[in-house]
Amino acid sequence: MVFPSLFNGGGVNLILFFQYYYNSKDKILILSKGNDEFYFGNKEQPIKYTKSQIINCTSLSPERGILMEFALVLLEIENGTKLVIPNIMVDENLLSNKLSSIPVVYKNKYSFLKIRFK
Repeated sequence: MVFPSLFNGGGVNLILFFQYYYNSKDKILILSKGNDEFYFGNKEQPIKYTKSQIINCTSLSPERGILMEFALVLLEIENGTKLVIPNIMVDENLLSNKLSSIPVVYKNKYSFLKIRFK
């Protein structure tokens, strides 16, 4: 993922970028629009999920400002699992396109800074 204004916000953007990178570097997301199954997790043993198990999809991203390049997609699965997918792995608009049967709630908030990656 390219962050064209990575350095426009000074150190805050750089810190967030490295936090996104550090928390995503050993993870993988395998997702296609035509397949109901997808995989997310560690590169060595990703966990298999199905799109039909997703009960909630929320896209968090600031509407404007120096942090607008950083977004997260939160997927809530039926069994209570919550997947946090940063846009360094996949663009949030492309992800919502691949999950076209699932309604996406868009929130323009900075609250994603409080979410811990797992």
